[in-house]
Amino acid sequence: MNPPVVLISIFRETIIGGVAVHSSNLYERLLEESIPVSKVNYAPVFVAKGVARKAVQLGRLGIKLLKLRLSGARLFHFHASNRALVFYLFAPVLTLLGGRCLLSVHSGYGFDRWLAENPLYDRINGMYFRLLHALVFMNPAESRRIARRYGFLSERIVTINPFIAPPSEALPVRSPPTSAGRPFRIAAIGVWMGRYNVEEAIRAAVRFNKETGYPTEFTLMLSTVIIEPEYRRKLERIITEARKTIHLDLLENRTDILDQLAGSDVLIRSSKLDSYGLCVAESLLVGTPVIATDLCRRCNNAMLYRQGDTEALHQHLLAVFSGRDRPRRSLLEQSEDSFYQYRQLYAQIA
Repeated sequence: MNPPVVLISIFRETIIGGVAVHSSNLYERLLEESIPVSKVNYAPVFVAKGVARKAVQLGRLGIKLLKLRLSGARLFHFHASNRALVFYLFAPVLTLLGGRCLLSVHSGYGFDRWLAENPLYDRINGMYFRLLHALVFMNPAESRRIARRYGFLSERIVTINPFIAPPSEALPVRSPPTSAGRPFRIAAIGVWMGRYNVEEAIRAAVRFNKETGYPTEFTLMLSTVIIEPEYRRKLERIITEARKTIHLDLLENRTDILDQLAGSDVLIRSSKLDSYGLCVAESLLVGTPVIATDLCRRCNNAMLYRQGDTEALHQHLLAVFSGRDRPRRSLLEQSEDSFYQYRQLYAQIA
């Protein structure tokens, strides 16, 4: 593809998590497949202290984008949350100079809901979104709501799921178990918030150990980005009680998620609210089976159960345990890796 794509986002080298990982994986996969791509990192704008320093960073950002366009870059892919400030500032100039603009909105709050509460941005979008060649959302329901809000854009709205696998060199090696009698390893991922409901996974591990008598290890990976103090105290009591019968490791703010998942026999995603959960796709990618609440319907090979149905969860665990010595293979279907959707979209636009 020539001229190149330009990704305008925050990246892993400056911020860990969310959009940074998504953008970094997309950039690295494009490089891996020899697709011409440049990246423009706007994180320094937001971490700069003071209005003057922010203005300087914005100026440098604008100059870099201008140089890329004048040297032949054609497609400018902005990644943003609700306030797409960098897109508002630079998309008009790039479009005027013949560039094509694509915007991915990673809204954890719900973009349509947020626009209803911030009508000024709604009016701004009514003008700026006319510059877009495509607007990408991660949630099908969100795509439909925005299509109704901006009818002129309805044919240019695309739904692409949030998961992009990292490049091959970043993936841990999948290998079958080697030691007989090793513990059954269960993992769960969440935040110190009740919505992630990791206590259901812990209790399932304790029950599995009690009813099978098999040594059980549990790895709990939690982010401290948000902490609900009352819930934390409750969960700490559950962890203390579980440690009386199983080995439980509590890991906070880890970046080696893929390696941890690859070393587990199963991931339990017992969330009450999250309809996707990137860790589900990550686990399937490295060949680790996933048991998830039935909110998660976008990865075909996840085993689902209704939240609170502890018997169904237990039966899924027994099924995984009985087949845990099978050779590992990726359980994520290619269509569930959004890199391929982005590549197709780039080809259509550029």
